[in-house]
Amino acid sequence: MLTQWFQTNVQDPNARELSYVEFPTKYVWKNDEKQWSRRKRGRSLGRVAYVHPTPGELYHLRLLLNYQEGSFGFDHLRIVDGILQPTFRAACTSLGLLGDDREWNNATLEAVVTASSSQLRQLFVTLVLFCDVADPSTLFQKHWKTMCDDILKNMINVFDLQDVSKYQDELRNSLLYKLEKLFVAASSSLSKHHLPQLNNLMMDRLASKSLREELDYDVDKLKHKHLLLINQLNREKKYVYQSVIETIHNNRSGLFFVHGHGGIGKIFLWITMIAKIRFQNQIVLAVASSGIASLLLPGGRMAHSRFKIPINITDCLVCEIKKGTHLAKLITEVVLILWDEAPMNHKQYFETLDRSLRDVIKRSKPSFDHLTFWGKPILFGGDFKQIIPVVPNGSVVDVVEASLTSSYLWPYLTIFFLKQNMRLSKTGLDKRERQELANFGKWILDIGNGTIARSLSSTDEESCWVQIPKQLLIRFEEDPIKVMVSSVYTNSKTNFRDVPYLKEKVVVTPCNDIATEINDFLLGIVPGESCTYLSFDSVSSSTENLENLDVLYPMKFLNQLDLPGLPHHKLVLKVGTPMMLIKNLNQRAGLCNGTRLVVMQLNDRIIQAKIITGSNIGERVYISRIITESSQNKFPFTLRRQQFSLKICYAMTINKS
Repeated sequence: MLTQWFQTNVQDPNARELSYVEFPTKYVWKNDEKQWSRRKRGRSLGRVAYVHPTPGELYHLRLLLNYQEGSFGFDHLRIVDGILQPTFRAACTSLGLLGDDREWNNATLEAVVTASSSQLRQLFVTLVLFCDVADPSTLFQKHWKTMCDDILKNMINVFDLQDVSKYQDELRNSLLYKLEKLFVAASSSLSKHHLPQLNNLMMDRLASKSLREELDYDVDKLKHKHLLLINQLNREKKYVYQSVIETIHNNRSGLFFVHGHGGIGKIFLWITMIAKIRFQNQIVLAVASSGIASLLLPGGRMAHSRFKIPINITDCLVCEIKKGTHLAKLITEVVLILWDEAPMNHKQYFETLDRSLRDVIKRSKPSFDHLTFWGKPILFGGDFKQIIPVVPNGSVVDVVEASLTSSYLWPYLTIFFLKQNMRLSKTGLDKRERQELANFGKWILDIGNGTIARSLSSTDEESCWVQIPKQLLIRFEEDPIKVMVSSVYTNSKTNFRDVPYLKEKVVVTPCNDIATEINDFLLGIVPGESCTYLSFDSVSSSTENLENLDVLYPMKFLNQLDLPGLPHHKLVLKVGTPMMLIKNLNQRAGLCNGTRLVVMQLNDRIIQAKIITGSNIGERVYISRIITESSQNKFPFTLRRQQFSLKICYAMTINKS
């Protein structure tokens, strides 16, 4: 059957669009004639016999049969990108179907051609943090000289060096210093990954810098900025501002929550408070529940990263903050903790931080032992109508129980409500535009408040049907996907590489399947050559009964899984394609879950992209494949997927909470 598949591909051009596994969907095997014939009706699914990885080349041959299309023979199966690979394993490696350190080495070699030294350093840190590199030290030894060209140039200019070969140790140590700064920003270190260590002098310098960074601001610039901002606060925002600032100045404890819907100006209020505190040489820690939200805060960080809160809720007893560390000293000096988008977090995260602060600050303020968070003023913000805690397979009762409002901390909070829609204050709006914005804003709020009457009856007590105004609907008489895309992405064939055009447009859908259909449609109509990236999937080694699971769940089955939080097995991209990150890679560089980018260049193992949202718009970054794990209750194993942590985002799925 296999050799006749080769022969059919030679004789029939239509057959060359199918892999061996897909062949039975369009062709049928005639056993008496020993040949394939075009299927006239019905369809069938093909399955290649399971082969354990132990036989080597036979296993890799089977892998190729799942992906290579239109092969004319065994040698033709080994051709990847026009190059005949020496073995089936080499062909699988070129396609990205196997995972080992050669992937990371080759990815770095690809990036060296166009990336700057600072970009290479960030790529190295990303690989070590997220790619389960088997031997980070060896990877460092191979590429460390390419990561310090800028350091070498500065040394030559400053010290007027003639023979730089005598200063290799100093050059290498300076590079380690910069890498350690990147690792520390990601709550890690060189030592955790068995990489070469800095000398003691460099470590002291780094420790001192990490403590000073929250005071390292231009005071005069912040003072001027604060003066401009505070004059623009409306009455309700000024009341919140004065309440919080007075609490800080009087050295009192206080828990506050500012509730307001989108467009109300919460971020504007946060920035004003942060400027006030920092120009007075005091420390405020600005954190958010998501990476994208943290980018909007000056010096913002994710709460989990800043306070080392365990991701697993069942492990949320205390944060990983040890007494006497630089982080503990920093928290002791803080005058305010500002936490944006708080409602989306589970209540145990806040209770964990409460227990940790009580432990860390205990000696510095013994008279505050009866207060929550040991007397530290904390300002929470958000909107419970937007995103609430996600409880897998949980009921409404479970979600409410997980919410901050169900925590023992909630009765201690002073609640402020912001209601004035600042979008209506935008200059340049005529009377009609202002009225349309006001009507739309009220309609959205009425939906969130549950005050809109049901337009359709429903037997489901938890559902609520609403009538969409006719002026907001797109009418169609043909393909709905085509009509929807043409109404949003006008002139897409001419503007497909226009960054401002792509930045302002997106189709929001409630279902992943619809988003995928729209993305595939748009990717197919925009011009350009596509590049396909396939993931390497495996069962995590931490899974019990691993050997038996390898037999029960072969790679082909794992490739078909589309689990939450994981990228797709097959990723097809073109230059100019808008993408969205689905994992936090480097918050300070603007690479967070939800960051949108545009493809600038496609390589085998590295994607060069430009950031189009957030606080790092215009920055060029290098994205590599990383390893992501997802554990689902319906499967008795943890899936490991090695793939670019990206999704095409012509269309995006909204959060169903």
